[in-house]
Amino acid sequence: MASPFSIFRKNQKMLLVAATLLAMFGFVFIPIIMDQMGGRTIANPVAVETSEFGDLRDSNVEHLRKQRQKVLSVLSTVMQMSGVHPVMVSQFLEARFGPATEESVVNSWLMAQHAEQMGMVVSNKIINEFMGDLTQNRVKPNDFITAFKRSGITELQFFHAMREEMLALQLRNIFSISLAATTPSQRWDYFNRVKQMATIEAVPVAVADYVDKIAEPTDDELKAFFEENKRAYSHPQSPKPGFHQPQKVALEYFMADAEKFASPENVTEEEIQRCYEKDKELYDQFSKGTEKETPAVEDEKKLGNEDVKESAQDAEKSAAPTEESKQPKEELKKEAKESTKEKESKETAAVGDSSPFRLVSLLQEEKQSESEAVEKSEKPTEKTQEPPTQEKPKEAKGGLSESLKKRIRQDIANEKIQKIFRDIQEQLEQHRQVWSKYKVVMIRDQAKNKQKKKKLGPPPVKPDFEKLAKEHGLSVGRTDLLPQWETQNTELGMAHPAHFDENGQLRLDWNARVWQRAYQSLAELRSEIATDMRGNLYLFWKTKEQKDYVPKFEDEGVREEVLRSWKLIQARERAMKQAESLAAEARKADKFLKQVFADRPELDVVQPMPFSWMTFGNVPLGSASNARLSTVSGIEFAGNEFMQEVFKLEPGQVGVAMNAPKSIAYVLRVTEFNPSYKVRWKQFEVDDFSKYASAGQGDRQQIAQDWLKALQTSAGLKWLRPYDQAGDAPRSQR
Repeated sequence: MASPFSIFRKNQKMLLVAATLLAMFGFVFIPIIMDQMGGRTIANPVAVETSEFGDLRDSNVEHLRKQRQKVLSVLSTVMQMSGVHPVMVSQFLEARFGPATEESVVNSWLMAQHAEQMGMVVSNKIINEFMGDLTQNRVKPNDFITAFKRSGITELQFFHAMREEMLALQLRNIFSISLAATTPSQRWDYFNRVKQMATIEAVPVAVADYVDKIAEPTDDELKAFFEENKRAYSHPQSPKPGFHQPQKVALEYFMADAEKFASPENVTEEEIQRCYEKDKELYDQFSKGTEKETPAVEDEKKLGNEDVKESAQDAEKSAAPTEESKQPKEELKKEAKESTKEKESKETAAVGDSSPFRLVSLLQEEKQSESEAVEKSEKPTEKTQEPPTQEKPKEAKGGLSESLKKRIRQDIANEKIQKIFRDIQEQLEQHRQVWSKYKVVMIRDQAKNKQKKKKLGPPPVKPDFEKLAKEHGLSVGRTDLLPQWETQNTELGMAHPAHFDENGQLRLDWNARVWQRAYQSLAELRSEIATDMRGNLYLFWKTKEQKDYVPKFEDEGVREEVLRSWKLIQARERAMKQAESLAAEARKADKFLKQVFADRPELDVVQPMPFSWMTFGNVPLGSASNARLSTVSGIEFAGNEFMQEVFKLEPGQVGVAMNAPKSIAYVLRVTEFNPSYKVRWKQFEVDDFSKYASAGQGDRQQIAQDWLKALQTSAGLKWLRPYDQAGDAPRSQR
């Protein structure tokens, strides 16, 4: 019998042509047919199109979002393993990479494509060095493996994802260099924004007062205005109209004051000693860490404003040997390094290059072996003099340093709070289950007895929050039904969701905030834990929720709301004209506004407390806090336009400006500026620019936004649907 291969050899040309045609049909025609027949591409439409780098479908965007989540999860885990506080980890990673939202990941993808187009490359060595700087080389190989498993990502996947992230990061860093340099004129401007105080008078002219003077629009005009803005939200500080009714949530919570629970009054010396003896090895490692070197990231300021790599280099410099011992140590290190390299080359030749990826933790083991070789050769003999020992931190009574005792008090406080929260959570969960059953019965009975209107028994009574708080030394807080932007500005809203792991350690969900969790995934009456920037712990739950919706023009009250919004916009011009007329009157009189309009009781002359354009709040100039727009007493939502007008005037001059939402036009008269020009200039000559550099952050952010828009325009990037800002669930599940 002839071999089947003889048939193939005899007809191989014909078979190869047939195979080629089948492949062409599969790759070219089947997708077209699937499109026309309602195949998979209809369920997976194009979300983002570009003329330069191809299109992204919904599945591609979701893949990028999940990839970002896993990468950030790994980085968060290893940074916490290296000793960085979870809150500081959150701040650093969010500033460096951005959140796991659709908009952010697509922008990073775009930057990575641009970077590759420019010829930029991210090697495995660069990724290893970055991970080493990030963790200060404190994380072991097994810990990296644990982080990978916990985050649901393999080593190969992580390096591939990191390569994409770091391409985008490199491109951003190159652009950021252009923003780093500032001219003397810019520095003087930023200095004045935080140091120059203005004293003014102001007369508000409310736009709402002119609404009745606006002619009625036609129904067609009103409907067109509604259609244009029906999907937009109306923010209280934005001048743009919007009729999309936002989701609203009401929260209730307990708050445990971390400082109070960890105070010496609440944690005894006996408790500290017992806790130390229980985990002596762990706390001894903590003590050694504080003796030898600074933490992975020294403080909030460095973490927010400086590259971690620089702090690592500084630490190396501070640990440099003295001139007397420098030369022999360097020679020993060189010998150890050469022997390690020889060993490595032999192992590579024997085993082969099995993996292109080498975790920084693995490289760190090699460094440790090198340093061990050096240390052995450096051990003093009986004749040599021992090197001076490092000065240890001052010890308190009981042999424990104050820094260690503070750490132990925090751990004890967290343990106490955990127990309290666990007990309260059990009561809240019992109530939630009873309430859920009651709600099910209520809905069922209402459906069965619509006509009879059978009355149910009273609803289950929730636990007494005030009583529980008093028993356990907690405080209680509540919010009304609020939209996201209002909850976001509360202390609880900006806190990070957290949980206690099996070892009792507090673990942060650094990639989320309470306001995000409350509006996106938190079930009604299900309690969760959170922590804020000060370390305070919260036990919160959602008591009410109102879903967001886009109204119809015909819905009750919608036409009236649209009409008022339309008239308010039209009335702005009239309010500005009136303000300009009053300003002209004040300029002519050349007096204080209080004197000019003394006989006009309908005009309210506001005299705010002295204010600067920007402020650091109740913290010293140049602290870790960033400068922000000042709040002006008596002025409703003073924005940048208002500040620009005030600080361009000279004392005695009069101007006109609207507030941020353009709901009020203000007649302004500057009384004086303090300190004087000479005083400010002398201080400017000696002040460190880093103290007030954040006053220009808004300008730099605007330039960065313009740069990103330029990248999007050059790539022809266009979203074919609204992008989701949520980062906790696939689009299909939202």
